[in-house]
Amino acid sequence: MTTRISVGQHEALMLLASEQPDPAIQEQMALVTTYEGPATMARLDVPSSGRVRQKDGPCPSAIAVVDGSGELVGELILWIANGRIETVEQTWYSAESPKALPSRESVATYGDLGFCSR
Repeated sequence: MTTRISVGQHEALMLLASEQPDPAIQEQMALVTTYEGPATMARLDVPSSGRVRQKDGPCPSAIAVVDGSGELVGELILWIANGRIETVEQTWYSAESPKALPSRESVATYGDLGFCSR
């Protein structure tokens, strides 16, 4: 099932991309408008673009997912495969898994929350 990414969700994904060391990751993320699969392992639909330098696997920086009171409830991790951004993994620290990608107001860098960055 293809899911359209809202403006707020795209802003959250751009924050995740901005935390990565390779600017090509931001360039690819800027083109993403939809994803496939569940929000916990969202496979991004990335139009053709340049390749990223990041090796296959998880990117080095994750961002926090927070609830309305600012409590840490999960995180977003970006995965790379074959020179392209591929998947956003959304972890959760509660009994119920997330049903959608978070919007910008529900994410923060770990530095913004007063934690050391990963």
